Amino acid sequence: MDAPMEASLGNTSKPYKVVVLNAGRLNFDHQLDFSPLAALGQLKLYDDSTPQPAEILERVAGHDIVITKEIIIPSEILAAFPSSVKLICEAGTGYNNHDCPLARKKGIVISNVPEYSTEA
Repeated sequence: MDAPMEASLGNTSKPYKVVVLNAGRLNFDHQLDFSPLAALGQLKLYDDSTPQPAEILERVAGHDIVITKEIIIPSEILAAFPSSVKLICEAGTGYNNHDCPLARKKGIVISNVPEYSTEA
């Protein structure tokens, strides 16, 4: 599997548009604080845990950063992502839900949380 690209979103003073495609899967107990993400700029949260592929495309429109939790993004949907998307963050381990070579060709960095289940 391809190694992830180094993340570079450019000018850090830019307010980013961040979308969490399925915040309900992350915030199942309603204890998660999304304020650090909101501090990046504009934050849009979708509570739906399992969006359909067409909904994914609608949700990423105009966003710079896309955060997912265990959503498979079909290659044909990723291919149609707008050029505004520069980062997809899998809020867990692995890259198996995303077409990494296609993302690389589109200039999209994919990251994950490699020690997600490691006790601190």
